[in-house]
Amino acid sequence: MKKVLFLYSTIMIIFICINVTASTASLKVITPLKYDKAYNFSNGLGRVEINQKTGFVDRTGREVIQIKYKFAQDCNERMCGVAVTNRRWSRERWGYLRLNSTWAVRPQFAWMFHFSNGIAPVKWGINGLWGYINKNGRVVIWKRYIQANPFSEGLACVQVSIGNWKGDYKYINQRGQYVSHTRFNEAGDFSEGLCAVMNRNNKYGYVNKSIKLVIPYKYVTAKKFKSGFALVQLSGNTYNIINKSGEIQFPQYTATFYSFYSEGLFCVKKNNKYGYINAAGRVVIPFKYKTATYFSEGIADVSTERGKHYLINKKGNIILRHQYSELIFHEGVAVANKGFMTKSGYVKIINYNR
Repeated sequence: MKKVLFLYSTIMIIFICINVTASTASLKVITPLKYDKAYNFSNGLGRVEINQKTGFVDRTGREVIQIKYKFAQDCNERMCGVAVTNRRWSRERWGYLRLNSTWAVRPQFAWMFHFSNGIAPVKWGINGLWGYINKNGRVVIWKRYIQANPFSEGLACVQVSIGNWKGDYKYINQRGQYVSHTRFNEAGDFSEGLCAVMNRNNKYGYVNKSIKLVIPYKYVTAKKFKSGFALVQLSGNTYNIINKSGEIQFPQYTATFYSFYSEGLFCVKKNNKYGYINAAGRVVIPFKYKTATYFSEGIADVSTERGKHYLINKKGNIILRHQYSELIFHEGVAVANKGFMTKSGYVKIINYNR
């Protein structure tokens, strides 16, 4: 009898501890809702804008790169692209800051994109051409493109001439050599060996890294592959989930903009309610939410018909209720605001055992 009572007491203590842990989870405000716009964290920093100036804050809310630049792009590979103005210049010039706010490449470019594999695309002059530099500012691929994108999986798409509509895009390797003579109206970044490209009839398909068409041109939009799945639109506003063979998956559910595969789950709709399924199509979290986001860092944001917002874990258990419009966590921090065109800040979860 004593053993039974001891076991029962132990179970109750564990149960109470679990519920106390769950119930004590809360949000800590890192920065108040004071910014005109705030962006997801990248490389340990969040990009913020206020009064038409931009800078970066760290996870404590400290402004580590002063909010004084005209424009900025998210940090990547420990480098942040920013634009500065000067009375002697006709318009802003872009350069790259290190995370400690010192210049790695001083402002001199008309436009630029982030670093990838140590190389970044930059544009010389307002009407100039694009090329690529390394982190010391040295030119590694000479300027000869109308437009250039960052490298992904060793390849980058560049615009080589003006076409009938959007442009003629081809792919180059990191030596600046064309890997194929096939041209596209539009082309993007590679992910999992595949990339969405647009043909002359304004339809998207997918090519492999040999620039061979592997999924036919038939989509009006096509997203990157992630864990073997991609979001596409055949027409209108209806999304479909496809695999790498181009086969539509889970047609019994309605896919949305948030339905890409994330952390083992898809966020989909049934009977106008959101829920979550796994890669086998099995329902993991029931269809009962008015709105729902994809999972990020083990957390998703959902709301009820009454407009109450909650954070849930991947078992569907409620972590906490909150007052913000939507929270999606990146590097432990989420952008917080209370609706469209309202001030933004950052929050994080405390007292939560993941």
